[in-house]
Amino acid sequence: MKYMQRHGVMSRTDLLAAGVSSNEVQRRVRGRQWTRLRTGIYATAPHAVSDSWLLTFSGELCWGGERAAMSHRAAAFLYGLDGFLTPGTPDIVVPASSACRGVNVHRTQFDLPTVTLFGLPVVTPEACITQLGHVVSENAVEAALESALRHGLTTVARVRSFVNGPLGRIDGGKVLRSIVRRRPVDLVPTATHLETSVVQILRSFGCRSVERQARIDGITLSLVARKRHVAVSCCPGSRRVLRDHDRALLLDTGWTLVEVTQAEFVADEQAVAEAVRAAIVTAARQSARQRRLSRRAELPPRGRVRRPEVAVLSTSTAA
Repeated sequence: MKYMQRHGVMSRTDLLAAGVSSNEVQRRVRGRQWTRLRTGIYATAPHAVSDSWLLTFSGELCWGGERAAMSHRAAAFLYGLDGFLTPGTPDIVVPASSACRGVNVHRTQFDLPTVTLFGLPVVTPEACITQLGHVVSENAVEAALESALRHGLTTVARVRSFVNGPLGRIDGGKVLRSIVRRRPVDLVPTATHLETSVVQILRSFGCRSVERQARIDGITLSLVARKRHVAVSCCPGSRRVLRDHDRALLLDTGWTLVEVTQAEFVADEQAVAEAVRAAIVTAARQSARQRRLSRRAELPPRGRVRRPEVAVLSTSTAA
């Protein structure tokens, strides 16, 4: 009867233990009063179509057993992390001794800490982000981490403690360790998923140190690569937010500016990456030209060097 509280999802074993006969189960399923989620798992309460993912998750937990918990991509969706805003694979984690098998079933020998979300047991944010390294790319893990930090679900210190501790040996721990190793503790999280994506693009073109929410001459920019002299303005919507006066000031002071909107990034991510690359190349050329001009100014003038005139003093002796 323990699964009755999980949105009306029960196993056949629980139903029989509650006094419901096999014929009654079949009759209710045929009459569409109950919904068979998978073999031996039934949704016994009315539900809305919009709650289909909740029933699917509940059914997976019921099938996984008492110690099962939502994990990996399913946990990231429940936490609302960037890149996982739609319900996808209903991943669950079960003890290594469990007989449960499946593509979305992840077995572990560790007793992972859990919390309750939407009435479901879910691994903690630190465990979730660590596990993501086993099923998605490193960039996706970084985006999820930045999102969790931004929303206050965890801290860099807690993530470091988890991934460097005994539980950090779960699958995916190596990826997250690599991310937190290069991330300064005092670095502020990105403000949007777009900013995280642009940071990754900048890094791929050699910009290792990128400031977030930095100020240049009183102007706040989303991202600034000071060594490359490149500034980026990330706009969440479809319109650029930088004022003409600020744009002109940045250009006049020698900065190479890139303005990216969310709509542009969604429409053509490759075009945005190319624009960022072109800005870095332009900034490098400008820097090289300035260096050449500076060296040229320090050199003596070319051509024949005129010798300075030497005044000769004549002396006269008295007769």
